[in-house]
Amino acid sequence: MKISKYKNAKPFAIVALMTCYLAGTAFAQAPPVQSDAMNGISLKDPAYQNFWNKWRPIVSRYRVDVNEIRVTYANDVAMKTIEAGKTEFPKGAMFGKVAWRAEPDPLFPNSLMPSQLHRMQVMSRDAERYADTRGWGYGIFTPNGKADMGDHIPMAKACAACHDYAAGKGFVFLGEMDVNTAMLKSQQPSTATPRVLTPEEVKLVSSIHMGTGKVKVSPVVRKNVPENIRRYLPVGSPSVQRLGQEIAQFAFVGTLSEMTPLLLNAAQVAKQPAAFWSNDQKHWVMVSKDEGIEACKKPDSKDGASFRILRSSPPPRQMAMIGIQLMESFVCL
Repeated sequence: MKISKYKNAKPFAIVALMTCYLAGTAFAQAPPVQSDAMNGISLKDPAYQNFWNKWRPIVSRYRVDVNEIRVTYANDVAMKTIEAGKTEFPKGAMFGKVAWRAEPDPLFPNSLMPSQLHRMQVMSRDAERYADTRGWGYGIFTPNGKADMGDHIPMAKACAACHDYAAGKGFVFLGEMDVNTAMLKSQQPSTATPRVLTPEEVKLVSSIHMGTGKVKVSPVVRKNVPENIRRYLPVGSPSVQRLGQEIAQFAFVGTLSEMTPLLLNAAQVAKQPAAFWSNDQKHWVMVSKDEGIEACKKPDSKDGASFRILRSSPPPRQMAMIGIQLMESFVCL
């Protein structure tokens, strides 16, 4: 067993450890070969090739959990639907996303700027072809333009399950970046109210709102927590708050990143561990308070809140010679 330190400066992890349990000595094998396509979508296809140069950018987002600056683009078919104020996207509507790792601008550190290209993603509308994923086909690509090495079918279903939160918007996470429309709206009284989570929502069987959908929260007593997760549950914790059961069937490694901020919030409010695990228990992440983290102790002798994050996930099928990976990190608040 080898333990090695690594740095993960964004968004809030200060200390991190990764332990890899190796199955045999298969590292001598040839490196895995990536395919060009995922679910019939390829960035070599003229329909999607260089979409970032041909399609219209419609929204930019910052993903806190994975420290990504994301820019979403829409093709002409999708744009016509958006401009018409509709959410029923026809066959041929396509969206592309380019995600960059964010880092402080060395010339102006208060500003985050794109640094390393992290991934590209594509959504393609074809209700008949992609009936199993709400009529949308999903493609996830690494910076070299090749398809992600994960298991493509459950990955696409995981994407669809997440996009269920945007069911009221045609399963697309849309945002408004039209200046003319925004200027008109700014002359009208704002009706927006910030969404604040209440302790009851996390302590009891409740939900955390995410877009138009909900992530359910359910307490699970210690004895009912799967054994491979229970062994890491802090001593003295009688139960754990389980989140995201509605997407547990289609979870993959990316789901763990998406769930971590919600688990952190749940652990803070409920004052007990919070966890997410897939139905097959192969993918899981747990957040629990840990008072003994030296890196989180403040100079004024007043300890800040500190949380331990454990994540476990199998490697992509092309790298099956590597066993289950367990990653440990700490968050200081």
